Amino acid sequence: MPSTNEGILLVVGAIFLLIGLLGGGVEIAAAKIPSVGKYPRIFSVGVGVILMGIAIIRLIFPPLSPQPTADLTKVETPTPPPTSITVVSTETPVPPTNTPAPPTDIPIPPTNTPVPESTNTPEPRNTPQPPTSTPKPANTPKPTNTPLPPTPTPTPCYGNCWKYDNSARTMTWTRPADETEDIWQPSGEALQKIRDGYTAIFDTSVPGEIFACVLMVNGETVKNSCDGVLYQVPLGSYRVTSANRDVGGFRWCPEKRQWDCK
Repeated sequence: MPSTNEGILLVVGAIFLLIGLLGGGVEIAAAKIPSVGKYPRIFSVGVGVILMGIAIIRLIFPPLSPQPTADLTKVETPTPPPTSITVVSTETPVPPTNTPAPPTDIPIPPTNTPVPESTNTPEPRNTPQPPTSTPKPANTPKPTNTPLPPTPTPTPCYGNCWKYDNSARTMTWTRPADETEDIWQPSGEALQKIRDGYTAIFDTSVPGEIFACVLMVNGETVKNSCDGVLYQVPLGSYRVTSANRDVGGFRWCPEKRQWDCK
């Protein structure tokens, strides 16, 4: 039978482990281990492993034995008896030390150093400076104005610069209405359409005058006879009709013209 704690733990742990593995029903000499169920077997295995582990660890790493601590006792040291000390006077007469100090009146040398007379150094004369004027560059010839090519003069329309819209029954003048050309309808398609009731549309940039026998300007009838009187119109946008199969048609001329508008 083991006598140490480690041996006892090892034996008990082995018994629990055996119960857990075999499930009981074992009879060793006079000791009989009854049969146990599933959960007690698991518990026995756990307890046996823990106890055997503790025993093995303690066997491998035994605990350190406590070292005896010395009982320190206070040792009384006997105090020696007081000894009487006789003080002997050793006064020695000290000779006088009144030594006369040497005289310290040292003559100070005069510090009036003569100031040297100022020497008049002649100032340097004015040195002539070189001229700083930079010569002007030579006159570069300026480029001459190159004459622009003449603007081509548009070819006169002679009354045929009309754009027709048959669905709207309109005819639009496609050239600028200025002092270069009249707005009119020569014999042919233009005259036939204005006599059939087409509306002539044009914009003028200068004041002008209209010659016609039958004339309606911007929806207002202004002439209905061939009296030879010109109708004056300022610059602006105009919609003109002159519907008459015999005397229909009109001619717009700039006010400052050099030719006859009739």
